[in-house]
Amino acid sequence: MPLLLELPYAPALPWMALARRADQLVLEAHENYQKGSYRNRCHIAGPQRLQRLSIPLEKGKHQRTPITEVGISYDQPWLHQHWQALQTAYGRSPFFPFYAPTLEPLYRPTAPHLWTFNVRLLTWIFEQLGWPPTWSYTTAFATWNQPVVNGRDWVHPKRALPGQLHWQPVGYHQVFQESAGYLPDLSVLDLLFNTGPEAGYLLDQAAQQLPNLDKGDTL
Repeated sequence: MPLLLELPYAPALPWMALARRADQLVLEAHENYQKGSYRNRCHIAGPQRLQRLSIPLEKGKHQRTPITEVGISYDQPWLHQHWQALQTAYGRSPFFPFYAPTLEPLYRPTAPHLWTFNVRLLTWIFEQLGWPPTWSYTTAFATWNQPVVNGRDWVHPKRALPGQLHWQPVGYHQVFQESAGYLPDLSVLDLLFNTGPEAGYLLDQAAQQLPNLDKGDTL
């Protein structure tokens, strides 16, 4: 059954496992922007434990703007700041030097909208994992021509995952684990930089542990 998800910035590992588990991934392209979600933020493991990266948006981040029209603010050098944060956090990780040459061009001011930036980054992530970057988009909000599992905002920075998912965090070694402890459910970038080609296998294993997504709403 198709799984409907929102489009986040550098998705957290539970989101990635859900996307992998889905028979068909559908991204919500007709919602309004939702404050306080992963749509414009991600979490990485920095030298001082959890580090939150947030993309600044135009017009006050109000919730009435269609998601595909939410503009990115470049008043502050956030692209440089985010890239510097990734370099600081993962410069000593095993695989950051491998991924950096193709990831760094995405952190240049070429995307006027959050949606465009997130799609480009998600495409890059899927390609690095060896997954076909194939998904569809909704054609209208709350409208779908067949039953679909509505998983929008299951993965949220301020809420626990739905209990029925029985989610088990992906286990792997992180750069600052000895001093900061293990931080679960970070951005998939953390997994890629620390495990490299093994990242796809680890996410496949996590996806297989999720229940069948065969019960949903007819939208």
